[in-house]
Amino acid sequence: MIVHARDAQRGVEKDVKDRHSTRIGRTLSLLALLLMLASPSFAGGLLVSWDPNTESDLSGYRIYYGTEPSVYSEMVDVGNVTSYTIENLVEGETYFMVVTAYDLNGNESLPSAEVAATVTAAEIYITLLDEGIQIRWSALAGATLYRLYASDTPWFTLQSPVAELTATSYTDVVNYRTVPFSRYYVVQAYAGASPMHSFDRVGVYSRGLRVGQNLVSMPLLPADNSVGGVLGTQLTGAANAGQADKVLYWNGTDYEIAWLVEGTGTTFDGTWMTQAGDQASPMKIDPDHSFWVLLRSSSPDTVLTFTGKVSKEANRVINLVQGANFIGTCYPVPVTLAQSELAADGVVAGGSSSGVSDKIMRWLGNRYEVAWLVGGTGTGWDGTWLTESGFAASTIQFNPGVGYVLWIKGNNASKVWTYPNPRPNL
Repeated sequence: MIVHARDAQRGVEKDVKDRHSTRIGRTLSLLALLLMLASPSFAGGLLVSWDPNTESDLSGYRIYYGTEPSVYSEMVDVGNVTSYTIENLVEGETYFMVVTAYDLNGNESLPSAEVAATVTAAEIYITLLDEGIQIRWSALAGATLYRLYASDTPWFTLQSPVAELTATSYTDVVNYRTVPFSRYYVVQAYAGASPMHSFDRVGVYSRGLRVGQNLVSMPLLPADNSVGGVLGTQLTGAANAGQADKVLYWNGTDYEIAWLVEGTGTTFDGTWMTQAGDQASPMKIDPDHSFWVLLRSSSPDTVLTFTGKVSKEANRVINLVQGANFIGTCYPVPVTLAQSELAADGVVAGGSSSGVSDKIMRWLGNRYEVAWLVGGTGTGWDGTWLTESGFAASTIQFNPGVGYVLWIKGNNASKVWTYPNPRPNL
């Protein structure tokens, strides 16, 4: 007798031999035991299902499980059903389990062979296709329907779905390579008429790039923060570093440089390489930091499209240093400097003039626009962000997709910026 353990996320299938299950007088034929990941809306769960026994006096089944092989600290009597979702399991934990059958007289079979599965979160992903935006999500055990909602604003209220599906993917046929462009999605899983799980909000955001230097940040949390995962093949590559667009990422002491291989007719095409070109780039792009995109003079102005989740944390916790900090805003809406709480956190020290105050700098393509914080004057101007000349309040704000430089001049006591979410917990 063979027991099958199938990981529903990875499609990994393995066969293990079952110990024949016997009870008084005859054998109970526990057949194909199937494990798959279930909805994490119950703080993590596993769906266990198996082929039915054929005995006329069969009464039910029991599942024994635990977090160590052959050690089952928990048991659940599921009755005469052939599938059951074990709820309230720990995400990331691996569980080991067996199933037994019992008859009307209470006689219980020996356990099936042990199988194991790891509880993982239900995930949702976005892929950019030529024809539009593809949204994919995990199949949830017990879900009979998925409703997909969409809006051009990130924190929209769910009203009328744009699609109702039994499948786990949907392609929104839109032209995302325009500026301005933003599109956000929520998928809800239903069991019959009842909602059983809402996936994380995901979205797409596009911004324009001009030939030359562009200071950029990610307005969403990417599924893969490698340079290739963030940018794909959206920039112009070449057969050598000197002819390709480049990405420069400040690591605190120096710039890491990456460029895209293109047009070589080799397997390296589509690979992001280090400046030297001797290995694939290990660059990782933090969503709380900005980076430079350099479009070569022969490249056209272009559109860069980001995909990822809408942050739902109450704060982004960002560590800062004395000197230059290349910061980004991972929120897909504008945030004023006052709302950012840079001054309230004490990570920025104000002064009586631009020359002594910490500064926020926004790159305009050929120069920096500067805002500095007034402090220590004992006047009503304290706490105000001014233009570099000091004659007017600054209009700089944190805009999605745009990068900034925070210049901290002194050794400020506070080095941790808790950047508040404009709309947490959605």
